[in-house]
Amino acid sequence: MKAITDNLIAAEIATQEQYLLEESAQTIQKLQENLHQYTPIGDHLGLAEAIINQLKTQK
Repeated sequence: MKAITDNLIAAEIATQEQYLLEESAQTIQKLQENLHQYTPIGDHLGLAEAIINQLKTQK
């Protein structure tokens, strides 16, 4: 999950502007912390699949 979010933030920064770097990094760090704290490990695979499927259908 960390790798997915790290890659997403890198892609967002590459397609947007550099000023997003700090703001986006803070958002992703908070998401990663919340995922670790509130999402049972057994749900991580389903969440990863949902994120990947969402990314596949985005234009």
